[in-house]
Amino acid sequence: MAILKVARLGHPVLRQPADPVPVEAIRTPEIQRLIDDMVETMREYSGAGLAANQVHTLKQICVIEVKDNPRYPEGESIPLTVLINPVVTPLSTDMEDGWEGCLSVPDMRGVVPRHTAVRLEAYDRLYERARVMPGRDSTRAACTKAGAVSTTVASQAASPPVSKRSGTSSTTTGSRRIRARARKALDERRTRG
Repeated sequence: MAILKVARLGHPVLRQPADPVPVEAIRTPEIQRLIDDMVETMREYSGAGLAANQVHTLKQICVIEVKDNPRYPEGESIPLTVLINPVVTPLSTDMEDGWEGCLSVPDMRGVVPRHTAVRLEAYDRLYERARVMPGRDSTRAACTKAGAVSTTVASQAASPPVSKRSGTSSTTTGSRRIRARARKALDERRTRG
């Protein structure tokens, strides 16, 4: 296994749509090695999830795990989950804002709107079809890495989901919010010091 290089905000690979993995390719050594490397990379950087786009691979694969994570000390525990060709379907029009981080946007968090309930369908690494209707915190993790990613990856489609409130994509909305909060924090530091 290897630690992979994580693409940072601004890298073009983060704006490109990922290709579905052919079902017959899921069990191949190449895909299994990529999954192992993604898990090792996510754990090395204390991430809660990692999409293949973030490691310069345009495939619809993501890994999620929250367990004794120093970046998410109060996060709901989520066992290691591998999602291949995920499809996220909103089950409600209700949206909830939440703070999210991303390994491609180091040392920053942003408020991102997400649906409060989704259905997630994907293959796992053993070529089995999984259908999940996760709880609240798990919903955020699933949405984030399975296609509704905030400021980075469009692992499910070429365009990110549209924000109910503004009609803009969550990528655009999230980026604006991150920049606005960063400017506000800098302004506050300047006035204090």
